[in-house]
Amino acid sequence: MKSMNFFAVVLIILVGFSAQAQQTDKETTAPNTEKSVTLTVVPATPATPSLAEPVIPVLTKAQTESRKIYTVISDHYHVESYISQDDANLLSQELESRFAVYNQLFRFVPNGTKTTLRVTAFDSKEAYDSYISAKLTGSHPDGAVYLHYNQENLRELLINRNTEAEALLLPNQAFIQYLRAFVSYPPTWFNKGFTLYYYTLNYDPVRAASDTSTPGPLVFEENLTLLESVRGMVNSMPSLKTLFLDGSPSAELSWALISFFLKSGNADYLRTLTECFMILNKTASTQENTEKVLERMVQYTDWDAFERDFKVYINSRKTFNELIAEGLVAYGEQDLIRAKNAFAAARDQQPAHYVPYYYLGLLAYDAKEFDTARDYYETSLNKSGGTDTAMIALALGFNMAAAGHNSEAIAWLQKAAAIDPDNYTMRVNDLIRRLQ
Repeated sequence: MKSMNFFAVVLIILVGFSAQAQQTDKETTAPNTEKSVTLTVVPATPATPSLAEPVIPVLTKAQTESRKIYTVISDHYHVESYISQDDANLLSQELESRFAVYNQLFRFVPNGTKTTLRVTAFDSKEAYDSYISAKLTGSHPDGAVYLHYNQENLRELLINRNTEAEALLLPNQAFIQYLRAFVSYPPTWFNKGFTLYYYTLNYDPVRAASDTSTPGPLVFEENLTLLESVRGMVNSMPSLKTLFLDGSPSAELSWALISFFLKSGNADYLRTLTECFMILNKTASTQENTEKVLERMVQYTDWDAFERDFKVYINSRKTFNELIAEGLVAYGEQDLIRAKNAFAAARDQQPAHYVPYYYLGLLAYDAKEFDTARDYYETSLNKSGGTDTAMIALALGFNMAAAGHNSEAIAWLQKAAAIDPDNYTMRVNDLIRRLQ
């Protein structure tokens, strides 16, 4: 089973530093002047970057760099890459795809409306660091950083391209750039919560092409890694009214609120959230937008019911690993309906993971639904990425033998033995002889 530790580490980083980034925002809410700059970032190191005023007049990258710049201007982005024209095109396509997903929910921009968000991709850490150091003093993250100025034409997303750090931070910074293009100072819980929620929206055209559960080149699997820590908070947290007004709510609870609004299944709560989008003011302060949102919510919200529903939702959600474990326990107890429901819920939560399909295949095999079992097993094999392939091939061999398709069964059994001869050769040889 694939490990979830990578995502846990990533979210720990986000939780640890999102409060710091928000504090930087609040400290720099200055009048609309080109001398005011806000760094909105989840740093990879604990040092808080100090802010440097941009040089006036601001020099363009073309004036400060002699190397060739490759440019793409799309509906919503002005992308410049120091790598190649193909890289500029690919980055533009990814960002436009992200923009479309964000805007499907927020609807900040009507169809056909042009927006220009500036992005620069650097071909080396040295070039990336040099450009940022001309604008900021102190440390900055290696992979990507969005620089937010009150003057819109100075705002830009900077990317240290094709690095592990980029993969770690680009989803975070790309969303922040989108959000703050339309609401410079959103409520703190809103900013933190959505940034974490969209963190696992990943650009993967290869996987997307083979996974019809997620249309387009982006794949999204809600990461519930924070559930455990949130469960420990909900019973001792302040009232939700207080939480919405809090200038520095925790990243975990902020994420939990967004997840609740979007995933509770209650149309009234989803409507409440989307109405908040409509009343946010582009130029208002964080405090002003926070108060406007709460004022709107108070008019239509039963707060006792809201808090009760929120706590029930958090305590009822299960992580992927918890669902798999629940399914295995139920299967061992021969509670097959409960097992099927748990494995199906795990599949719906992470449709690209191979494990739920394997166990759903096992249940179908036990029910003598051999065609269904075959479909599940083959899907599991295709999604496994080379993990546990011998075991899945063995299951396919047993399934095809039980269905009376001896030649196919032999082929799968031989494949299992070829992949893992130590564990499967002796086991399958006897069955192959009986099938021949």
